[in-house]
Formats: sequence, structure tokens, C-alpha cells
Amino acid sequence: MARHYNYNPNKTNLTLGGIKMYDYAQDAKINIAYDEDFREVVTGTDGDTTTVEHNNRNATITLKVLAASPLNILLTTLATSDKEFDVLYTDKNFSGDIGAHASKGHFIKIADKDDENSSKAREWKIRAINLKQATELAKK
Repeated sequence: MARHYNYNPNKTNLTLGGIKMYDYAQDAKINIAYDEDFREVVTGTDGDTTTVEHNNRNATITLKVLAASPLNILLTTLATSDKEFDVLYTDKNFSGDIGAHASKGHFIKIADKDDENSSKAREWKIRAINLKQATELAKK
């Protein structure tokens, strides 16, 4: 029997420093990319292998916001602040805890601003320090 799944992008959210993000751009909301693979296989000259566990859970989060959104003012204020903030990502498309949390995050830079004929997205990049998946947090 074939399986069918539902996906709704409205069920995913990003909260930075207690501020829930909104006014996402048309093509994408959020992209989360870890800086390093969690595991690596090293192969010796004789073909023997070792699996190396990496503990780096730092990630870059790319957030695309409509250019005319007032959220850009809040993000600029947060980006120019000298304080780090909590990062919380949730995905309610599944039952159970799916998401990630980091107690420290900061902006890599202020989003570029382009004044053009049509309004485009502003792309913000956030560094999440030690971004742990909900499944990792539940193990503690």
C-alpha cells in the first residue's frame, strides 16, 4: 500500500531571542546547515576503517524575510546588539518532538539591502552555537 504524507510550511517556526519569525519570502522560509558532518570514515592504506565522531553541532541558519517587512528592523536591532540569544526551531508536521535548540546564537552580518523594481527577500544568516536536535536533548 502506498503511503501519503502531508507537509505544511506553516507548521515550521523559528524563534530568535524570544521573537517568533514571520513574513517569510516566497521561495523559502528557513534553511539549517550544520558546519561539519557528524561522522567521518577514515580509510587506511590497507582498507581498514575508523569512524570518527565529530561533536561540532554549530550551524548556519538562513532566514529569508520579505523586504518590506517590519521584522527587518527588529532583526537589524538584534544583529547589531552585542548580546547572544536563544535559537529555537520547531516542526509540527510530525507527532513528537521534532526541532532544534541552541542557547547561544548571533547574526553573521546584517542582511544585504537591494532597492529594485520589485520587492525581493532579505536573507539573514544566523550562527547557532551547539544546535541540538530535540532527540538529542531528550537523551539527557
